[in-house]
Amino acid sequence: MKAEIAALEAVAEACPALASWRESDTAWRIDVLDAALEALQQLHGFGGPLRLEWPQGAAIKPTRNVGAGALSLNIASARDRFEVTGRHRGR
Repeated sequence: MKAEIAALEAVAEACPALASWRESDTAWRIDVLDAALEALQQLHGFGGPLRLEWPQGAAIKPTRNVGAGALSLNIASARDRFEVTGRHRGR
């Protein structure tokens, strides 16, 4: 039992995005798509054993990490504020 608890805490430590979604000592449930994608990205690098359960019919799967090199931003001043525009260079 101590090993299982240690494994769960290792998952929680590796994935800070899970912190606010913990339902019990042994389960997390994420109901918001953006939060689920963030958690998946963090869990992708987790080296330990892990089991994920998906809602029926869900087909979301991150295919790769996107670095800052794939992002182009332009910042310009406009009156009393800044305007930010940008784009992501995908595949």
